[in-house]
Amino acid sequence: MAGQLSGKAVVITAAGFVLFWSGLKNATLKTTLTSLLKGQNPPATSETPPLIGVATAGASGGSAASSALAASAAVPPADLTGTEQANRALGKLLAGSYGWATGANWQALDYGWGTLESGWNNSALNGSWPSGAYGIPQAHPGNKMPKAAWPVSAGGSNSATEQILWGLAYIKSTYGSPSQVPGWTGGPYDGY
Repeated sequence: MAGQLSGKAVVITAAGFVLFWSGLKNATLKTTLTSLLKGQNPPATSETPPLIGVATAGASGGSAASSALAASAAVPPADLTGTEQANRALGKLLAGSYGWATGANWQALDYGWGTLESGWNNSALNGSWPSGAYGIPQAHPGNKMPKAAWPVSAGGSNSATEQILWGLAYIKSTYGSPSQVPGWTGGPYDGY
């Protein structure tokens, strides 16, 4: 149905807005969410650097969801990616659509992608492109993710959003949840 947003696109749009607003106001994600839920503008602060940075404009090959995210942030068609801190915050927001933003599942996801895989770095490459593991979820080979998740040098836009969405869906379909990925909660880790 053209013109209608899916539930996933609505969640991504909301996540993009919160990340954009946090960066605009130089506020923490917690401060932004608390203020917005109270119907207030978050106060500007210098507690932390902005949570977002804007990657390559004019990204092609992205999904409707990433296009909705970019549009919601009132920036040129691009992905809202940046530092490991911003990617982690985006990951937590997107994991919420699976019910994984808290508790054992968030701890496992954050440990897996934050410590074992990429350090939340959307440019992490282990090996050579395209056969090596790439991005936040360290997809192996990297080109099994959507083109928008690929490096710019390979014709993608290095989209952290697309990488995270792909990784969450992969975990759901392969393991059921992050806490069931071998080695992410203390067992032997064999990669994925």
